[in-house]
Amino acid sequence: MSAGLPPELDALKNNIRQIVKDECYPLETEFLANPSQDGVDEPGAPRGIAEALSGLLGVLPEAAWDRLNKVSKDTGIYTSFV
Repeated sequence: MSAGLPPELDALKNNIRQIVKDECYPLETEFLANPSQDGVDEPGAPRGIAEALSGLLGVLPEAAWDRLNKVSKDTGIYTSFV
């Protein structure tokens, strides 16, 4: 008996790994170089977690967040709770 993941989960893992590599890693330097400011409404802040992680987040242009949202929706991981 194999102790690995089922093929469906392995494919999902590989898909998410590729998205992070292709889409997120290239934005990391810019994100970390532009810290958000407490109490300031940041149009480039991520949606949904800004309040929970105040002061720990960087800022990206809104177009970058829109692209990441589109990628996550197009690949079917937008609503995944894995």
